Amino acid sequence: MKHFIYICAIICSLVGVSSCQENDLETWHGEDGIYFYVQWGVDWYDTTYWAAQSYTEVNFVSLGEDTAEVQMRVMLAGNITDYDRQFRIVLDQDSTTAVEGVNFVNVANEYQVLKAGTKYTDISITVMNSAVLEDEELQIGFRLLPTEDLCLACPVWQDLDGMLDNALGLEQFDGAFHLIRLNDFMTRPDGWVGLPTPDEAVEGDQERGVLGIFSREKFEYIQSVIPEITYEDFESSETMPTVRAQAIGNLVAASLQEAYDSGNPVLEADGRLMWVNGVSWYSYWEVPYVPGN
Repeated sequence: MKHFIYICAIICSLVGVSSCQENDLETWHGEDGIYFYVQWGVDWYDTTYWAAQSYTEVNFVSLGEDTAEVQMRVMLAGNITDYDRQFRIVLDQDSTTAVEGVNFVNVANEYQVLKAGTKYTDISITVMNSAVLEDEELQIGFRLLPTEDLCLACPVWQDLDGMLDNALGLEQFDGAFHLIRLNDFMTRPDGWVGLPTPDEAVEGDQERGVLGIFSREKFEYIQSVIPEITYEDFESSETMPTVRAQAIGNLVAASLQEAYDSGNPVLEADGRLMWVNGVSWYSYWEVPYVPGN
């Protein structure tokens, strides 16, 4: 961490920060500044080695909630003081596509405080789900601005010797900017027992396996039959072993068959009959159901 902050300080001294104090930045002292330090990474990795990331992704399907709190850490580069200092954080209009009041609640006050005796502060943003996020990812951009108290300490994150290990594989990004990405995409979870996968299916492919092709419609139907089932239950074969998937499939098949026999068949978005193993029909990718055939 110290090594990484030192790299940022060197970069700041090389490129210059016009918005900081007028005197040249020749040493670490005298130009205390701030930068975004939002860390995340894979669960199996030591969290103390997680890199700073240029964005935070919020997937509401995985959360299982329609609201969430996003924490953006703003870190100090420089001296800890015995008095409070102000810095600015503003909404970056050019990068923001989410709708304020619908998808997020903005920072209440543009001027934020780095309290005495601290080297960082966490800014909390409330984000909310909406129907458009099922098909489109929306973004919220935030930018740090300098004040008389604090300059921008790290305008460029520079990756030396692969230290960043960030999700985008970027060698560098703007340390004064952070992006929150919102979506409600429901992709096929790793523990789903059924084929083909949606990204590999071609027109006419027959659904097979225990649960067939994954879709949002089918998952939501499963939840209507078995309300306690969650998306996280399908995260892996450990949480969704085949025997459990078969038990789920049996209940869903009975419900689908009952709807079909009563003249109210359940259809997928492309018009084909919804299928799991155990129903009395076959289903083919992108081939609509025609009654009587």
